[in-house]
Amino acid sequence: MKNLIAAAVNTYRGLNCVFNNAGVLPPTVTLVEMDESIFDKTLAVDLKGVFLCMKREIAHMLQSGDGRRQTWRHRMVQSSCTH
Repeated sequence: MKNLIAAAVNTYRGLNCVFNNAGVLPPTVTLVEMDESIFDKTLAVDLKGVFLCMKREIAHMLQSGDGRRQTWRHRMVQSSCTH
């Protein structure tokens, strides 16, 4: 993630807007039939993946500029969908 953000900052001279999108489509089975490992993988991608990205992105955004928290200059869009 650090390398991805660094590449974006170097290419575009900053990180002012991000769009985090994650989603996996688990097998179509009933909840009773679903294996717990499938549920864990779905949460890891759909929730934890976006969380980890946001954590690094927000840290960079807060450090950029003159050191003040200028959240009005930055935009984040979060999405988690399998369709």
